[in-house]
Amino acid sequence: MIHAAYIVPRSSIDPLYTLQSLACIFIIILVILYSFIELNKTGRLILTFTSIAIILVHYTIIYMASRYVEIQPLPLLLLEETGKGAVIEPDYGQIIFISLLILWRREILGLVKQLREKYMQRQTEENK
Repeated sequence: MIHAAYIVPRSSIDPLYTLQSLACIFIIILVILYSFIELNKTGRLILTFTSIAIILVHYTIIYMASRYVEIQPLPLLLLEETGKGAVIEPDYGQIIFISLLILWRREILGLVKQLREKYMQRQTEENK
């Protein structure tokens, strides 16, 4: 029997709790890895794959919950609204994605510079 105060049936919420527990484990692993692993190429790859796993689990939880409550993404936040009120919470997917961009910023900037140089080189060759 579903209590009147519950928005989501228990049979639907149990998988969400399982996924949230999995996301929590991934976040703990991420913090441990970040604390103890030297951030060489291998360490950064491990952090990246763990972060991607967290992002996937996080947005799976949001997708499953969105069937029962209205969820609006905001910059770095999620607004979760029901008929009984609203909650603002951090959007861990966006925050972790930004962290990944910071982690790989040198490689990203190097790639952008290479692409820009190739583009400029092509433009000068076409103008000749």
